[in-house]
Formats: sequence, structure tokens, C-alpha cells
Amino acid sequence: MRRIHKVGVVVAVAFGILGLPLPVAAQDAPKATYPSDGSTVAGDIDMVRVEFNEPIDPTMSGLELRRGGSQLWLAGVGDGFCDSTSCKLPLGQLEPDSYTVIFDVLTPSGKVMKNQFSFVVGGPD
Repeated sequence: MRRIHKVGVVVAVAFGILGLPLPVAAQDAPKATYPSDGSTVAGDIDMVRVEFNEPIDPTMSGLELRRGGSQLWLAGVGDGFCDSTSCKLPLGQLEPDSYTVIFDVLTPSGKVMKNQFSFVVGGPD
């Protein structure tokens, strides 16, 4: 039993030192996103939305919208932003730029799903 624990610690430390992500089943792909991952949208979009393959706990789940890869633009956690199968952020007008949506949700069984997708808002033609 101690040998298994030591191996787990060594593997975790190795991943930390090498900067590799730990292999976690929590990096789930959503059922659907709006806008689609990697898409370019023209004009205004009224919301970003993520739909999940399984039920989520809306009180412990949320989204962040980041502009240009790092600047926090908008965030929403809990009821009002999430329901039992999806999370959304209502938007105003977005300026042309790249945006990343980061989701961090919890299922009723305690599983954490955390991932992200990106899109671009194009300027006027």
C-alpha cells in the first residue's frame, strides 16, 4: 500500500516539475457551445452558452469570458447563469477581438468539469 502511494507522489511531482497537465477525467468537452469553438462571428451576439452532456449543479457552476486571452471581461456563477444542463452569460456589444470562455462546473455526483473554448468577434467589413 505504501509503495502505491509513493509511486503516486512521484508521478504527481514529475508532472509538476515538467509542467505537464495531470491526467484528469475532469477535462470534459461540452455537448455544445455558442458560439462554436474556433468560430468567427460578425456583429453582436447576445450570449455565450455551454451545454453539457450530463446534469450539473447550477449553484456550484459558472463561466468566465476573457478578452484577448487574459483580460477578465465578464463572469457568472450560480443560479441565474446556470441551470441543470447549461451555463450562459448574457452579453452586451463585444468589440472585435479574440475571446475565451472558461467553464468550471460541478455535477451532482461531485465530478468537476473544467475546460475552455475560444471565438473571435470580427470587425465591420
